Order: sequence, then structure tokens, then C-alpha cells
Amino acid sequence: MSQRIGFLKPDYGVQGGFEVLIQQLVNGLRSRGHDVEIVPVDATTRAEHLYGLLVNGAFHQWHNEYFEYITITERVQRLALDDFDLIVATQPPTWHANHDNIVGLFFHHGRVFYDLAQQFVDSDFVDPTIHDAAINSVQALDDTVTGRIKHWLAGSQTSANRLVNYWNVDPAKISPYRHPAFSQRAEPVDPQTEARSATTARSIAMVSRHEWPKRTELAVAAAQLVTEPTKLHCVGGGSRLPFVQDLDGRLAAGEQVTDVDLWQNRGPSSAGWKASNLDPSGRVVFHGPLSDTARDALTGSASAIVAPAHNEDYGLTALEAFAARKPLIVCRDGGGLTEFVTHEETGLVVDPTPKALAQAMDRLTSDPTLAAELGQAGYELGRTFTLTSALDQFETVLG
Repeated sequence: MSQRIGFLKPDYGVQGGFEVLIQQLVNGLRSRGHDVEIVPVDATTRAEHLYGLLVNGAFHQWHNEYFEYITITERVQRLALDDFDLIVATQPPTWHANHDNIVGLFFHHGRVFYDLAQQFVDSDFVDPTIHDAAINSVQALDDTVTGRIKHWLAGSQTSANRLVNYWNVDPAKISPYRHPAFSQRAEPVDPQTEARSATTARSIAMVSRHEWPKRTELAVAAAQLVTEPTKLHCVGGGSRLPFVQDLDGRLAAGEQVTDVDLWQNRGPSSAGWKASNLDPSGRVVFHGPLSDTARDALTGSASAIVAPAHNEDYGLTALEAFAARKPLIVCRDGGGLTEFVTHEETGLVVDPTPKALAQAMDRLTSDPTLAAELGQAGYELGRTFTLTSALDQFETVLG
């Protein structure tokens, strides 16, 4: 039966992977006869008052993420949503909407208040005492509403486990939602043919925003350690891009940084940080954001793709690599990414260190036959995820 559905979506002023996912899902539901609307919630401006209380700039400096969370929460609670049969809560904290029929399309909590809380403090983003108070406040606030969500569609088992572990959600109220890759799927080819075409590629691609905790720093550090004549091609922008570019020069100049300190920091917002202006290593090419066509051409010519992110919500990067018939290198603590990448079957799963990533890069660039076989196996797995099956999964919770 056709329904009027509202997707609540915080608007951060960017067009990332989740925005594309939502738009594809909305378009698909419309094609099935539903009346669907994306309801944006401003997440780009700061509120001068929250729940009637003045919030000056100093408060934001103490803990900007907390006041941003509370700001979006208040804006969500004020939305007039009675015209919708169903509300879909997407990114946090849209589950605070005032409506009697809410389904959660869940990938993550406000992560710095949950699974990334300790890393957030360790990276010096906030004072530990202030963050403890913020964690208690956010979790208590979320606890007041999450129990009334009709059902949860979890983007991965990693996401489903978060619902159970942090909110004690009954597993019977959680169903999978597996969105397919965005890219056009290439026709399968013989692995030997692919291997021959890859023998001169000698490149690794990384498609990721340079943000905490995507850990693009680990891949850049790994590029300094490879023994094969390989270049790392980085596609994507992000607030940490200047820091990561500078890191490439600093490592090439011999600076020693521990594996953890590479990424557990505030990047260009670190106290006293300024670019060193050292020469780049020549091992890393920073392309910045590219068009879909240019990105696909670059990844299509690479030997493999690397995704060093920490505890990802979903394996969309893996599915994009599989669509290009490329093996993916991920870290053991990669969360949803590791749900798609089986070691030595569809890619390589390694320790979250530059040394381990470099060894994986060397292995795939020096053995194009193995790379092609893993990429083809990933392609066969990835093609089982379709928008039709994703829409079917979604419609099972409409009631």
C-alpha cells in the first residue's frame, strides 16, 4: 500500500556517500508508488539559544560537537510531521522526531558519544571531564526516545551490534538494509585477461574524505614503506586534507610518528600546527574531489583499492571496489568493511598499521594474477547486492 514517507536528514552542506544513498532509496520508493519527501534539518548553523537558554561562542569552543548535537535535536523536535504516514530517522539525532510511526535507518549513533568516545579524547578534541558530562547527557537524552522506534533497518551487522550493545534494542526489532554500490557495474572478464592489463598499473587507489577517523594517514604512511614502484592515488577532499598532504612531506623527510599518533590528533586544528612546506614524497598523488567518471577511470586502472577507516558503519567502499573488479585492502578493525572483505578471497584484511598496509600493497601490485582473482571474486559477491533487494528490505517494515 502506498504511503507518505518523510526522510529526516541533517543537512551538513555536503554531498557525500550517505546523501547519494538516501536519494537513491527515495527515488526507488517513489518508483514503487510511495509519496516520499526528504525533510532537511539545518546542521550548518549554530543556535544562539537552545531550549530558551543563551549559548555563547565559548560553549561551542568547549565542546562544539555536543552543542551541535543538541541544536539538531531541538530542530528535529520542532518539525511538523503530522502529514506523513511514516517518518524515517536517518543520521543522529533524527530519532528525536515527534511522530507515532518512526523507522530508523541506522548506520551509527553520534559516534563521539558512543563507540569513538575514548579515541575522541585521546585525539585531544576535548577535555576528558567535559566529554564525560557530554556523553552522559547525550546518552540519557537518546534513551528517552529510542525505545519508541517501531523498527530499525541496520546498514551492517556492525551497526546492528551498536543498537544492541548501547541501547539494548531487541534483535527482533532489527532488520538488515544492504544498499548496493553506486557505480555502474562493469561486465565480468577473465581474471587472466585482467591480470595482463594490470601488470603495468602499479598503483593503489584510495577513495575517501580526509576526515577523522577515516585514517587516510595510515595509507599515506604505508606509501612511504612499499618496496614495489607503486603510487598511492588519493581521491577526495575533507578538512584534514592539508594535514595529510603535509604528513606526506614530513614522513618523506624522515620524521618519525607512531602508528596511533598518525591519526589520533586534531589534524590542522591541532594547537600550533602549520604546514611544514616540505617537498612531497612523490609516492602519493592527491587528486582532491573528482567527477564520477574521472574517479572510476582512476580506480579502474589501479591494482587495488585501500580503505583504512576505523570501525566503518557499512561496506559501501568495498562494494564500490567490487563493482570495479578490484580487491580491497582493509584493516581488521574496519567494522562494516570487514563484513564484505574475506581475507585472500575478496581482498586482504590486515593490521591497522602502515607496515601491514604496505605489505598488502606490495603483494597485490607484484602479483596481478592474485589481484585479478580477488577482484573478480569481489565482483561476483557485489553483484548480489541490488537496489531491488534493498527496496524489498525497506518495504518489509512499512506494515
